[in-house]
Amino acid sequence: MTTADNAISLFRSFIPSWTYALGAHNFGGKTTDCMGMVDYWSQQLGVANKLGSQLPWNVSYFVASTSYPKSGPSGAIQPADILVFGDPNSSDTRLKYAHIGVATTPGKYISMYNYGVNVIEKPLDHIATMQLVLVFSTGFTQESDVPSQPLGTVTGILRTNNDKDIRGSSPNGIFSVILPLGIDFPVYGEAVSTLGPVWRVSLNNVETWILQRNAVFTPIGGDAHAYTVTRDGSVIATF
Repeated sequence: MTTADNAISLFRSFIPSWTYALGAHNFGGKTTDCMGMVDYWSQQLGVANKLGSQLPWNVSYFVASTSYPKSGPSGAIQPADILVFGDPNSSDTRLKYAHIGVATTPGKYISMYNYGVNVIEKPLDHIATMQLVLVFSTGFTQESDVPSQPLGTVTGILRTNNDKDIRGSSPNGIFSVILPLGIDFPVYGEAVSTLGPVWRVSLNNVETWILQRNAVFTPIGGDAHAYTVTRDGSVIATF
């Protein structure tokens, strides 16, 4: 299951390395425009078929062909919904539907943009010449809809490798969850993902999967430490 938070984390991970170029869809070279960025993001999430198939690929063609439910600018916006901006009074669809991005936190969105800033996260009204004109509901599971499940018995302690690019995943989701470095996680057993064996840990009281190759596991009783798991999921080690 891919949650809205997972989907947003994936888009945010593009910020350091992508370059804006109008009309370019050079995904291998990490060069594209706003529509191409949403296209690539959707491909990584496995939902690109919902964008539509009309070419040339631009925002107005997305509006005409997507299967996502749409509403006007006053509609409810959920995290990870797709937002379209432009001039609502224009008769030219290229101007009426000129820019596209993904909703993040209330009042903000993330997109590929020009003027040298590339991938950005900004308020909805940061472009003075454009307004929010359409909201497309992507239907990703919201964190508030994920039931809290007991993870079971702690089987050991996990420490991730000291690599800022390591990502976790929700169960059977995309590995896009940013992990804190240099801390220990309580482990609640193992599972198997599409990328290989994982450890099941608790991150902010939510089950998160970490690839076993990216972390060091110590079984309970496997070293000279005594570990206590606190109510918030943190770990205290005593000698």
